[in-house]
Amino acid sequence: MHDHATPGTVLRVAPPAGDFFLDKGRISPVALVSGGVGLTPMMSMLGAIASESPGRPTWYVHGTRNGRVHAMRRELADAGNALSDLRTRTFYAAPDVGDRLGMDYDEEGVVTVGWLIANTPHAEVTYYLCGSTPFLASLAGGLHRAGIPVEQVRFEFFGPTLELEELKPEPALAA
Repeated sequence: MHDHATPGTVLRVAPPAGDFFLDKGRISPVALVSGGVGLTPMMSMLGAIASESPGRPTWYVHGTRNGRVHAMRRELADAGNALSDLRTRTFYAAPDVGDRLGMDYDEEGVVTVGWLIANTPHAEVTYYLCGSTPFLASLAGGLHRAGIPVEQVRFEFFGPTLELEELKPEPALAA
């Protein structure tokens, strides 16, 4: 679209749809886990938690390349001021020379299932995941393989619909 649309081009659009939304009727713990631009819906979810249930146990885990492309840092700090039970962790896959561990980011590398299992109450938390197809293939699939029930893992991604089919867990076989 960016390469072909000009002023006056008529675009066919639809309202937001889908099932990737924060369950505001619950107060159980949530882990909002994003990669790159996947942070956009997570910031909206943090805002909803801040306004409706600021004491809800919340983990926000974000992975990005480095400080040059780390968006919405100020908004996250503001959300942290409004939430009484927010824990954040930022991963930089390839920190720049000027990026400061412990100040700009918390971990070098990428978000992993092992980190999520070790640092969130995985038996009770609902994971909300948003990011690229490889990010979700690793995390959504990995959480399912680690025994996290399907209903505790919700995700949204940016990519062709066919790739989404590959992320759906296979149904359990009856013994």
